[in-house]
Amino acid sequence: MVNVSIDLLNINLSIMLRLKDIEEFKEYLSSGRWAEDFDFRTQDGQDEMLDLVEALFDLCDTADKVLTKKLYQRMSGTDLGQSKSSELK
Repeated sequence: MVNVSIDLLNINLSIMLRLKDIEEFKEYLSSGRWAEDFDFRTQDGQDEMLDLVEALFDLCDTADKVLTKKLYQRMSGTDLGQSKSSELK
């Protein structure tokens, strides 16, 4: 399961996250294995693990903003199915 966290850290813009990866990482967290691995890591390793979780929080915040904007556009009837990435900021 540690490979999942490493893979998530190395995402580039041309690759979408797979639902399977997210589900596996969720299981890794909820099973207690993440906390166990954290305790056995060096300070640098712990920092890397914390950076990953912080990046996931940032990802969720961004997704929330984008999806909320999209929902408001649909509710107001202004969503034409076209968006520019610059409009999502």
